[in-house]
Amino acid sequence: MQVDGGSEFAAEFEKACREKRLPLFVLPPKSPKLNAHVERAHRTHNEEFYEAHARSQELPELNRQLRHWENTYNCVRPHQALG
Repeated sequence: MQVDGGSEFAAEFEKACREKRLPLFVLPPKSPKLNAHVERAHRTHNEEFYEAHARSQELPELNRQLRHWENTYNCVRPHQALG
């Protein structure tokens, strides 16, 4: 599993990975090019969901909206790479 080093939950996550014997690779600081696909997906989600469509501050409602957005993103929205 590949992660960046910017999580406040890193210790708990690393412990869970060790317990499940999942190899963990922590990216070096300031290296977004090593994680370009994930960084680009974050940008798309921020621009097309959180900035444009997220309407609720309540977690259950926000999760419902996010599930709908994920379905739209994965099944409806055109992707250049897929033509």
